[in-house]
Amino acid sequence: YCRQQIQATTHNTNHASRIPKEKIEHPLDNDFLLGEAATSKAHAGNKKYCRLITKRRVEYMLSDGSHRRKIVNSLVRKWKSQDPPGRFLKRSTKTKLWYDVGDYSAKEKTASLFNEKDFLEKQFGIVLDKNAYPMREILEPTKNDFIV
Repeated sequence: YCRQQIQATTHNTNHASRIPKEKIEHPLDNDFLLGEAATSKAHAGNKKYCRLITKRRVEYMLSDGSHRRKIVNSLVRKWKSQDPPGRFLKRSTKTKLWYDVGDYSAKEKTASLFNEKDFLEKQFGIVLDKNAYPMREILEPTKNDFIV
């Protein structure tokens, strides 16, 4: 029985279900708001978090999958270690109150921000081909770069 309980909790993909839903009336400047583009785009916390993403964007694009996960994990940890702690909040359509979505959703959103083609275009004016990652080809040195 204990083994089944452990497996059920470790293999549960709905991580947010294990997080108590604190009801938040007013998000703080250290909160990242998910959803509602008009509200979240103007929020100070979203602008601040997007600046963090921008600083690590090239490193993320040039990394393999395991290093990308480390980058995402470190950003979420850094965000949550602020004073007051940063949160990733979503508004309930029923209660109109905000709640913390938890680490799993925070990491998913962070990874999606890194992968948004429009994000790179808006931040750097770089238009990407929809195939793969041209940044990798542009920024990785080739053997011709070392010929003197």
